[in-house]
Amino acid sequence: MAIRRKVFTVTEINNYTRELLKNDFLLSGKISISGEIGNITSSKGSFYFNLKDDEGQISVKFFSSYADKCTVALKTGLKIVCDGCVDLYGGRGEYCFKAVSIEPAGSGEIYGDYLKLKSKLQSEGLFDLDRKRPIPEFPSKIGVVTSETGAVIHDIITTVRQRAPWVSIVLAPAIVQGPSAPKSMMSALSLLNAYGCIDTVIIGRGGGSFEDLNCFNDEELVRMAASFPIPIIAAVGHESDVTLIELASDMRAATPTAAASAAVPDSAAMLRDLKSKDSLCSEFMERRLKECHDRLKLMGSHIIALRPSARIEAMMRMLEGVGERLDRNFEVIFSGVRHSLDKIEGIMRERNPYRPLEKGYAFVTDSSGHIVKSVSELSVGESISLKLSDGSASASVTDCVQDKWGYANYEGK
Repeated sequence: MAIRRKVFTVTEINNYTRELLKNDFLLSGKISISGEIGNITSSKGSFYFNLKDDEGQISVKFFSSYADKCTVALKTGLKIVCDGCVDLYGGRGEYCFKAVSIEPAGSGEIYGDYLKLKSKLQSEGLFDLDRKRPIPEFPSKIGVVTSETGAVIHDIITTVRQRAPWVSIVLAPAIVQGPSAPKSMMSALSLLNAYGCIDTVIIGRGGGSFEDLNCFNDEELVRMAASFPIPIIAAVGHESDVTLIELASDMRAATPTAAASAAVPDSAAMLRDLKSKDSLCSEFMERRLKECHDRLKLMGSHIIALRPSARIEAMMRMLEGVGERLDRNFEVIFSGVRHSLDKIEGIMRERNPYRPLEKGYAFVTDSSGHIVKSVSELSVGESISLKLSDGSASASVTDCVQDKWGYANYEGK
C-alpha cells in the first residue's frame, strides 16, 4: 500500500517559517546587524533598502515611527548598524529585517563625540552667521588645501581657468584622510598664510564615508579655520552629516567644483551682462531722443502758428535748457558706460596670462611642445624652447636644480 504524501499550502509554509523565526533563540529578540545601504527608497517617512556585505544582502524596512527619530541621513553606499528583528511577511513570503534604530557603522562613539563637539563649538559661537566673512568678488590668487593627486585639484583648476583665467592657484598639498590628516591640513593652512597675497582658500576632498571625513571634525583644525585671517570655502563633497569645518568656514560648498565657482567670478557672464546693459541703454536713449524730437517738432509747430515774438523767445530759451539737460544726461549715461567698459578692459589687460612675459618671465616647452612646469620634467642636454614677450628662442639644459619650497604653484592661464 502506497504511503500518502503530505502536501502543504504556501500559507502553511510561510506561517511555519515565521513561527520558527519567532521561537529561535538568536533571532527572536532584538539583534544588531551591519552592512552597506543599497537601492534605498522612501515613502511617507518610511525607508526601504537592502543591507549588504561582500557575500550577501537582506531586505530592511525602517518605518516612519522609528525613522522620524533617526539623526543619520540615509543614502546608498552608507555603512550602518541596524538594531531590530528578523521577520517574514506571510503574504509574499518575504524574509526581511525590521529596523528600529540606525547609526553609522563602527562610529557609535565617534558619532557621539562629533555631536558633543558640535554642541560645544556652537555654544561658543564658532558657527554664528554674523562672524562669517564675504568671499572676495574679484580675487587674483586663491589657495587650495587638498591632496595633490586625484580629481579634486584637477576639477578646481579646470573650473577656475574656465571662469576666470587670470586667477592664479596656489596648492598646499595635504593629507585629507586618517589620523595624520588634521595636522597636515593645519600645516598647509599655515603655509598659505605665510605665502601672502592669497585672497581666498578652498579646503576639502571628494566626499567619502563618515569615518573618512571625520578628520574634518578635529577640534584644533576647526578652531584654526574659524580664526583664519583669509576667508575659507570648505568643500568636503557630501551632503549628509555636515562636518564641523564646513560649519566654521565662511562658506560651505557641496563639491570642490562648486567651491571653485563660488571663489571666482564668471568673466563670460560678466561680459554678456555688460553687452545686455549696453544694448538696453542704447534702446533707452533712442526712445528718449525720438520722444524729445517729437516734442520739439510739436512745440515748433505751435510757435509757428502763434508767432508772438515773446513766446518764441521763451520757447527758444526753454528749448536751449532742454538741450543742455539732454547733453548733460547723455554725457552722464555714456560716461558711466565708458567707465564700466574701461574698468573691464583694464582688469582683462592687467590679468592677461601673457603679461608676465613683458616683465622678463618666459614659458618653457620641451621638444614635443609641452609646457614644462617642473625641473623634474627636464634632463641635462635636453633641447627646450623659450617663449618671450616678443618671440621665442631655443636652448639646451646644462643643469637641473630642485628648489626646496614645499608646495606647487599653479598659475592660471
